[in-house]
Amino acid sequence: MNLSNRPLIFCACLLFAAIICLASGCVPIPHTTLRSPEIRGHVIDAVTHAPIQGAKVYLRQSPHHTIYTDANGYFDLEETRNFHWAYNDGGGLPDNKDNYIEISHTNYVSYGFFDILGGNAGDIVLKPNG
Repeated sequence: MNLSNRPLIFCACLLFAAIICLASGCVPIPHTTLRSPEIRGHVIDAVTHAPIQGAKVYLRQSPHHTIYTDANGYFDLEETRNFHWAYNDGGGLPDNKDNYIEISHTNYVSYGFFDILGGNAGDIVLKPNG
């Protein structure tokens, strides 16, 4: 094989891969999509209705984006986005992570929900363990 043809062969292979990718509906453009909109809430005890400080609020699927409730039981989970290396028109989005939010505390039964709309979730009630 002539070594002077290597750059030409590499460019031809790269062009061929790009044509196949575009023809299949895959566009190699890094981009993001919404994973979870911003959501705020107030975590309280089911029995006493007292605020729960230090409750862990996080996206269940990795990456978790964990935050904790403040002294008054409030939290504000910022909008999160999925990162994609490419867009695939026919087969969905690769590496799409769900938006299931879990709230847990060592003294309480965990609670979780899918965040679709975002905004203010209001009071979220946790039941004490046992």
